[in-house]
Parts: sequence; C-alpha cells; structure tokens
Amino acid sequence: MAFTPNDKNLEYAIDDLQNLEFDMEKTIGHVFNNEYILIIGSEVILKPNIVPTGDVNDFILGCVNELLQGRHYKSFDEVMQHSNNNIDPIRNLVTCDEFQKSMVVDDISEELQELLRTKLFRIVITTTFDSYLENLMKEIWPDEDVNIVNIWDDASLEKFYNCLSMYKNVGDYNAPTLIYAFGKCEKDEESFYARRDFDYIQTIEKWLSLDKRENLMMQFILSKRLLSLGCKFDDWYFRFFWYILRREEVRHREGDIAISFDKHDRSDKNLENYLRNTRVITQTKVNVREFMRQLTNVFTCV
Repeated sequence: MAFTPNDKNLEYAIDDLQNLEFDMEKTIGHVFNNEYILIIGSEVILKPNIVPTGDVNDFILGCVNELLQGRHYKSFDEVMQHSNNNIDPIRNLVTCDEFQKSMVVDDISEELQELLRTKLFRIVITTTFDSYLENLMKEIWPDEDVNIVNIWDDASLEKFYNCLSMYKNVGDYNAPTLIYAFGKCEKDEESFYARRDFDYIQTIEKWLSLDKRENLMMQFILSKRLLSLGCKFDDWYFRFFWYILRREEVRHREGDIAISFDKHDRSDKNLENYLRNTRVITQTKVNVREFMRQLTNVFTCV
C-alpha cells in the first residue's frame, strides 16, 4: 500500500514556505542586536574593473595562469592536477611579497567596503583563502586586534576558544573576528587551505568534527543568525557547508538569509529550494551588490 501524506499538513507546510520572505525591518533589528554573523563569498569581494565578475577566485586564477606562462586552466582543481606534486603555484603566487602588497583595500568592492564600514558586522566568515577581507577588517578596526581564526590552524582555534570561554554566554562574544572557513593560504607549506575538490572534502570533515555540543565554535555559530552574501551557490561544497551549519534542530528557525541567486539558473533554483526547505530566507529580486547597497543605506539612515 502506497504511503499517503496528510494533505492538510502538507498544505500548511507549503503555505509556511511561501510566507518565508525577507523582512528588512526585522533583519535590521537583529543586526543592531548583534545577532548576525556575515558570511562572505568570493564573488562580491573585488571591483569589476579588477576582474569583470568581481570574483576574487577568478582574479587569482587568472594571475596563476599568467604565472604559468599563459595557461588557461579553468579552476584551481585543474591547476593542481597539472602541477608538480612538490609545487603549489597558487600558494607561490598568493604568498609572494609582490602579490601581498598588491592586495590593497581600494580594490575591494565599494558595496562590501561600505557595508563592513558600518561596523555592524563584527563577526565575518570568509569562504576564500586570500587576505583581502583581513586587510579591510584591520583597517576598519585599527584600535582593536582583529581575531583571525583559521579553521585549519589549531593555535588560532584555541585562541578563539579561550576568548569565547571568558563569556558566560558564548553568543555575547563580539570582538572583531574573521573566520577562514576553508583555511588561509600562507607561506608555511604545512598550512592547509582548500583549493581542490579533495581539499574541500577534508575541510567538510573538519567542520563535522567541530559539530559537537561541547565545542565552542559550533556553540557560537548556533547562537547567531547567518547572512550569506556572494557565495558560489553552484559549488557543492558550499551546499554541504550550509548543511553543517543548519543540521541541528535549533537552526530551523527564521532569520538565516542567503543572497546571490540567479532566478534563471537551474542549479541556483535547486539550491534555493533546498535552503527554503530548511527555512533559510533567499532573495532573487535584486542582485547581491544591490542588496548590500540597500542594507548600507538603511543602516546609515537609522
């Protein structure tokens, strides 16, 4: 006998999802109450005059191709597949002194700069491995030590845990903090950062190991709402990242927001449906940069 769902309950569930829409007024209130962590993906970091897409990964990949004498690799994964096992051209480029000096704050998109300069988002998670956001946050908070947390650096994790443990409720922690969700590219060849599919699998395993009730990192994230801007939603690892951050029942509440969908893209539409089913608010009416401008305008007028 085939299973027949309760039609009335199904009707209520569909109506509930249809009513899950972005509410600017509520969001602004939650932001001013220090309830949000900002997740920043690669595609909103740079100005279009630096790279047409504004995607810092596209920029770095283009520079790597030039470094490799005009190659045309289309992904970091492809770069690593064709590199000597003892050579990491991505690390060599990103950590060289000349490239480090070229990563200036002025190259960061105006929308992102203005949003962060409101100082309303003190906790930021980046899905990239470069130092652009770190440089910006250090400029915004010159009189405070920006806490840099690399998910693959046990020393930085331990420092972060020590900071959190000083608060009765971990959600009260509010020091300027940048968390590298997939690791940071550093000169030390022993330091890990994700650039291949295999690396992302390992990083997902790392996050899964942090997903324990006694772990302060996940307690802290679970205490906050999430606003995700400019992430590559067609990347499978980012879907798993969202899954990890929301698989606890406590996360199934309104308030988490993901912005950067192309309503004409099938992959984005599928992911949008998945996120909405887990009660993540999504936005397709405006692009992510326009959304950032709207937020900044509201913040500066309050």
